[in-house]
Amino acid sequence: YVNTPAEILRAGLTGRWPTGSEPITTSQAADDVLVFHRYAANFPWRSHALWFMAQMAACRQIEPDLDFSALAAQVYRPDLYRQAARTLDIVCPAVDSKVEGEHRTGWHCQNASLTLGADRFLDDARFDPAAVRDYIQRQHVPLSRPTQHGEQPL
Repeated sequence: YVNTPAEILRAGLTGRWPTGSEPITTSQAADDVLVFHRYAANFPWRSHALWFMAQMAACRQIEPDLDFSALAAQVYRPDLYRQAARTLDIVCPAVDSKVEGEHRTGWHCQNASLTLGADRFLDDARFDPAAVRDYIQRQHVPLSRPTQHGEQPL
């Protein structure tokens, strides 16, 4: 239960939004508002794991000297995903990682029959999974936080 009128939920799930002051039945379609599977949306990209860890390292939530690639390989298992997808005739990316943030619109992966969705970041940054340490160093995250009640800075 989300305590929201059904027409509002329906608009968000279907991508059909009311236009202006028109009644809810008059709407404009917006494709790809909510994507569960299309464009390999749920593929376990190791580059996503590396990006998450890079963000955490930049914010000092994890140690920056961890072996990010080894951790990503243990947790993100595109090999298992591909194995399961084959049984369902689902086309998958042929690679485990990709540069993130390069595409404003849909684009074609190595597999000619597979279209992937836009992956542009809000700040137009690019994340190259082969250069995680460089990415972390470019982040401008304060190395300390304001202290409260005698807390020590980071």
